[in-house]
Amino acid sequence: MPPSKLYQWLQSTKLLLRAKQYADVVLVMGNEAADLDSVVSSIAYAYLREAQSRSSSTIATTQPHNTLHLPLIAIPRSEFQLRTECTFALKTAYQNDDISSVLTFADEIDLQSLTQPPTSLSVILTDHNSLASTYSVLAPHITGIIDHHADSHHHPTADPRIISVVGSCTTLVVNEWQKAIQSSNPTTTTDPLATYLTPSLATLLLSPILIDTIDLNPSFYRATPQDITATQFLLPYLQNPTYTTLESAQPYFTSFFTALQKAKLEISHLPTPSLLIKDHKQWTFKCTTTNQSITVGISSVMFPLRGTNGWISRENSATPIIKAATTFAQERNLDLLIIMTAFDHAEAAAVGEDEAGAKGFQRELIPIFNPGFVISHPDETRKIVERLERSELELVKFQEVDGASLYVQNNVKCSRKQVQPIVQGICEGL
Repeated sequence: MPPSKLYQWLQSTKLLLRAKQYADVVLVMGNEAADLDSVVSSIAYAYLREAQSRSSSTIATTQPHNTLHLPLIAIPRSEFQLRTECTFALKTAYQNDDISSVLTFADEIDLQSLTQPPTSLSVILTDHNSLASTYSVLAPHITGIIDHHADSHHHPTADPRIISVVGSCTTLVVNEWQKAIQSSNPTTTTDPLATYLTPSLATLLLSPILIDTIDLNPSFYRATPQDITATQFLLPYLQNPTYTTLESAQPYFTSFFTALQKAKLEISHLPTPSLLIKDHKQWTFKCTTTNQSITVGISSVMFPLRGTNGWISRENSATPIIKAATTFAQERNLDLLIIMTAFDHAEAAAVGEDEAGAKGFQRELIPIFNPGFVISHPDETRKIVERLERSELELVKFQEVDGASLYVQNNVKCSRKQVQPIVQGICEGL
């Protein structure tokens, strides 16, 4: 069986990049956590731009390009193996292709050289709307944003500039596919652009929508009408005649979601540094009164702290976790590292009911300060902790170890997407 069209295109981008056979580069980049939503949204939007630029549906790897549409995975290749849900989704959607092998990662590209003449560089951000400081060299070249996080109000002239609080950023990319196909030829389903949206690509697009909306389950308040509409649009492209409605496809959705979630949760064997880097984002905030900069990282971990099969039990105490996290913060020049755990007892069976109380979806949170920041800014450290404790996160301390407080986060509706603006407001208001 020949390689898929997506595989051929991704392979061609690597060949053309290496040979510098391009005049213009459109770099489509997800955020530095490189989770499933970031990876899929960046691939799918770059692929849409590529498909729109071609007049035929055939991709020849040797065809010279004037414009190179390049999805960039914003982590080193060696870290991608930690994104277990990403590798699972890619393999499930493209069973005969090793898509991971033809992706381009941050350590495989010289971004500085792309910003230099004669190359004309455009950068489109997906799943974030403010660059991490690591990629500041790209800031002057940002021309587009597609994101579902709180608006940082950066890059107001970007076009497109689509920022909408939906469950998954990939939903917004699916909307762009839908608009492009319908505007290209709204009277036929055989339009060349539609031929790029294969069952494999539709499956890949579906994966982050299911993960981020928790199987489109309304009880978790993640799925928005736009997420539902995007899923509905993808149904016929799955090319399964039994999936005529969302209701008829729901057993498949649930099965796929369960498999994705299982892959995502297969992390309990990972050492603490790997757990922290697996889904990590960081930002630098500036206090409005003192102009002081505070660099904050948030690591999202799908592994509970408490319980007989939890993180603390695995390490025999919380002390090794705090020590490893402090080292992690120092190595990444963070002033504050926040660990957010999220888990479902019914799915992971990770925490005993007798030890953790009610079953169901729960969250925990640990703020860990860089010792250098604590020494130089003791008042700010205290204020940040106090304001977190008074915030809508509804934090309840269950343990204190080596100066770090460990909390249950009772407001489980607040994921990192909501916690980041809360922390930003606290830091900027010091």
